[in-house]
Amino acid sequence: MVLLRMALRTGRAPHSRGAGTGLLLAALLGLLPMGASCASEPEVDEEALLASYMETASRYFQMGQYERCVHQANRGLEVDPANERFKLIKGRALLLVRENNTVALEQAHAVLREIQGLDDWRVDVTLGEVEERRGIVRLDGAREIEAGERYTDAPDPLARAAELREEARELWQAALEHYAAVLAKVTGNSEALSGRMRVATLLGEETLALEAGRQLVQSLTESNRVLERDIESFRNKPSDPVRQRRSLAANEEVIVTTHVHMAELHHAAGRTAAALLELETARAIDGLRPEVHGRIAQLLLELGDASGAKTSIETFFAISDLPFDHPDIVKARETRRACDELLRQQARQSGG
Repeated sequence: MVLLRMALRTGRAPHSRGAGTGLLLAALLGLLPMGASCASEPEVDEEALLASYMETASRYFQMGQYERCVHQANRGLEVDPANERFKLIKGRALLLVRENNTVALEQAHAVLREIQGLDDWRVDVTLGEVEERRGIVRLDGAREIEAGERYTDAPDPLARAAELREEARELWQAALEHYAAVLAKVTGNSEALSGRMRVATLLGEETLALEAGRQLVQSLTESNRVLERDIESFRNKPSDPVRQRRSLAANEEVIVTTHVHMAELHHAAGRTAAALLELETARAIDGLRPEVHGRIAQLLLELGDASGAKTSIETFFAISDLPFDHPDIVKARETRRACDELLRQQARQSGG
């Protein structure tokens, strides 16, 4: 999946204004009435305080310390409960919190709904992913009830599972609406296109998922061309385009993942050749992803190309660092045995 990045305005808090020494001395000598000593307390610069909290929250977000980001956002909201910027960064951080993520999702949903009318595409893209994940939680719940792995006090457990599945579909439809709202504001937005592809897949809308995938690849490819030109402009300069290189690598990772996703959509629809083409495109972009080589081997085996499958599965083993008992390694060993068996059959049929 793609990392969320934000561009929030930040500032630094200036020093608070202290009390004059004359007032302090007078208060100590009892020359001022009680209550007048309040004038000696430093005044709080609320705007500077909020800027300081926002700067800290933004830094924590960028470092991936989302719980601390939420804490700073809450401190800002204590000062200004209606502050939309703090609600936005809090919602985006809650989406990425790993501990008690189901609870965090509901909290993110609540805080983002408060600013749903804000003209900022980040609200919709975050709400879209929140609704997407809330739907997955309900789908997981339905599956666990159906498998007898989760208790429910509903009189008809299967009916309750069906309700959860319907709730999931409704949430995914809402997610699609949020992603559409983003794309209406920011054409080619990668977060929204990626979300649309995922949710359309969950809804079984293959055509929409493939369309979103192709648009995502096109958008990121165009972005990478710009990044490559920017990187080239740094040639013979003392500074290094670190940010551009990171963005380029991140985009390439999403492009590869998207091709793999589209390959699975094609394969599920019985279009093995089309699926193989997507995987070969992914391999051409990044030839060091073992899972891509492993999946290519499986599809080549389906098409009867035992030699090509054997080559791909051996490449998988050569570059994979997974442990011996990992499910992907176990599956790869099965694929290699199937390749060897097919090669023997083909040799016997040819009289070799």
